[in-house]
Amino acid sequence: MDKGLRCVKLAIHHIQQLATADAGAGGERSVGEHARITRYRKPLDRAHARLAAYMVDRMQSLEAYMNGPLARDARGRPGLIETGAHADFNLSHHAGWVALAWTAEGKVGVDLARTGEASERAGRYVCSPREWAYCAQLTEVRRQRFLSRVWAVKEAYAKAVGIGVHRGLQNVGFEPTRIERGEAVAESPRLAHWQFHLNEVQPGLFVAVASDRPYRLLPVTLLQPTSGDGILTGRG
Repeated sequence: MDKGLRCVKLAIHHIQQLATADAGAGGERSVGEHARITRYRKPLDRAHARLAAYMVDRMQSLEAYMNGPLARDARGRPGLIETGAHADFNLSHHAGWVALAWTAEGKVGVDLARTGEASERAGRYVCSPREWAYCAQLTEVRRQRFLSRVWAVKEAYAKAVGIGVHRGLQNVGFEPTRIERGEAVAESPRLAHWQFHLNEVQPGLFVAVASDRPYRLLPVTLLQPTSGDGILTGRG
């Protein structure tokens, strides 16, 4: 890929790394999230939120263009407060993992999805007619992997534009055979200027990144690696 393209950075870490996170980072305090985190009743939800706070804090300490106060919009999406800022970031968490994607310019969305958790009803809701026709003729194992990939890519897109998959994304289509191979190639004209990456963090756990213009994806390590750290094994 052209090195002159703008960069989207992606960090993926596991809650196991909270034990080795830099205590001086101040993550959840710096983003004003402490009270919000303590309201979560489930330990896993609290751990996700704590790890996300550490990762955002570490990102801001490394990237001058990401400095500044943060706030959540009406849908709960965190972002930079300054209206003149062109930078963007997005978070996703699932089953102990947290993904953080950010860029100095443009919109970005990221999503994690695990095989076996997308129901047929959800598939019909999010798949385009061509995607669903392709999905329906697959074996059960292949169908579940396909649906998880479609869901991750479309959720990443929805988060980047701020619409949410609850509105349905049947009118946003991707090339089905490419999706099954782990490549997110859009078919819809409305996505002509968008770019997507789809990778496998570990067997059965997919991460998708969407942005509103061409980019090169750069994996970044924000916290000290452990044996549970994510490895991108798929293709983008």
